[in-house]
Amino acid sequence: MTNLTFNSPTVYSSSTTANSGARKAATNSGCATPFCRLERPDAAAAAEWSAPPDEFTLAEDEVHLWRFSLGQHDARAADFFDFLSPDERARARCFLFAENRRHYVIGRGWLRVLLGRYLDMAPARLEFRYGARGKPYLLPPASTAPVCFNLAHTESLALVAVTRDQAVGVDVERVRPVADAEAVAARYFSPREQHELRVLPPGARAETFLRLWTGKEACMKAVGCGLDESLREVEILRADGGVERRVSVAVATDRLVHCWLAELRFAEDHIGVVATVCDGMVDEVAGQSG
Repeated sequence: MTNLTFNSPTVYSSSTTANSGARKAATNSGCATPFCRLERPDAAAAAEWSAPPDEFTLAEDEVHLWRFSLGQHDARAADFFDFLSPDERARARCFLFAENRRHYVIGRGWLRVLLGRYLDMAPARLEFRYGARGKPYLLPPASTAPVCFNLAHTESLALVAVTRDQAVGVDVERVRPVADAEAVAARYFSPREQHELRVLPPGARAETFLRLWTGKEACMKAVGCGLDESLREVEILRADGGVERRVSVAVATDRLVHCWLAELRFAEDHIGVVATVCDGMVDEVAGQSG
């Protein structure tokens, strides 16, 4: 059994180790705040967003999700920039457009503030490293239990998923027409998923397409794989149009990793999916060779 805790910040107090800039940046976020607890990621109940808990306590069987607007924190961008590492600052300076640069700084800054609360560390002290596919991970102090996380954003909405030593991926999209949806589906969706999309009424295709895409991308982010044609083998569309609660992802010629999935609901115009790797759920695939 796995519990999910979904939440997002509105008013938020920073850790006692954070500086005054962190305290200012972490209050009055202006978002509607969510918190929800499910018995397991494949529970039928929909996630209901509510106020976050007072204590940033993360159990081993929980996923916490935080939702915030990238467009409502311009006044905090300077504080957030001070939290960033030299490589993050260099990346921020590479953005051509000021809005994209601000969104990057605010997203990374909020990520540091939130993770700092879980680890009782100042945001600027957090150290990130990157896997072979570019997925970031934390280097926690030796005395601190590991924390896993993932960040996703679409336009001005961002999500951060946090777990205790359990690989996690999250993705979010605004519901909208996708010009090249058919070509993307042909490359990344299974034949059955492509068929189900084609037979839908035109007005329902965009939402179903984006639900599939966010689910597949959340899985890939959880297991640390890139987006390629192997996504066609990760079939996540249920007969009722929803997302499967558990899927298997081939991460090598001889391994399958199993993930739990849960859909996230915001307003009518956004779709999100969170995926967590099931503890110990890695199978050897017999009869295959490189």
